[in-house]
Amino acid sequence: MPDAEPGRGRPAWLRPLLVGMATVAAGVGALSLLPDHGPPSPSVSFSTQVGEIRSAKLADGSLALLNSDSAISVEYKPNARRITLERGEAIFTVAPDVKRPFIVRVDSGVAIAVGTRFDLLARRYDAELVVLEGRVLARRYDAQSSEIVVSQGQAVVLGGDAPLQVRTADLARIEAWQHVR
Repeated sequence: MPDAEPGRGRPAWLRPLLVGMATVAAGVGALSLLPDHGPPSPSVSFSTQVGEIRSAKLADGSLALLNSDSAISVEYKPNARRITLERGEAIFTVAPDVKRPFIVRVDSGVAIAVGTRFDLLARRYDAELVVLEGRVLARRYDAQSSEIVVSQGQAVVLGGDAPLQVRTADLARIEAWQHVR
């Protein structure tokens, strides 16, 4: 194996890739912990009734597609765009803004993106994050503040006691509800 690290059996390119991803994840994660400076924008809410699907254009140019019986609240701060998925499911198409990460909170964790498209389903005891385009940093609220980078076509469950584990996403489920109108 000429391109493997000596004595490790791993490709030589793997370590720099992992270090780079960890650096990006730590930087984006640190941004979400910064204090908010300046006045926040007023909070805006969007919701759907049972059987209704709604598309909402957010003030920053991002889009939120709310599934049936779903609700979000949106608040913009100088250093972050904060969205709370209060119930249900939504697909977020995030307008790029490297100075203000797009942070979506659920009871069991948070998804942090800069410019991407992802689905977040809030359930009673956990939430499922599916990345449709780009990458998202997923952080679970627990004693260790577990976090993982999730890429296009992958999913992770936030909540519970098991370690965060990326798996292949069920994209057919998400496609199905988007087209029921």
